Amino acid sequence: MSETKKYTVSIWLKNNGTPFIYTDCTSYEKGSFYCINYRGWVYKYPLSDIWRVSESYRQDMRGLGGRDERRND
Repeated sequence: MSETKKYTVSIWLKNNGTPFIYTDCTSYEKGSFYCINYRGWVYKYPLSDIWRVSESYRQDMRGLGGRDERRND
């Protein structure tokens, strides 16, 4: 069985200016919820309450052959 790769997720809700930040987690969408699996717990946020989500993947997970997508090399 392969190891699940983890990343950092920041989630902003419509009524909150400060994001919830989860490190070394996984996330997925299930029905009308955005779910974050973090330290054995699953946090579920209704999609209708979310303003913004940022997922920060490690360099080896970006599918760009190791190059930074912001650079032109």
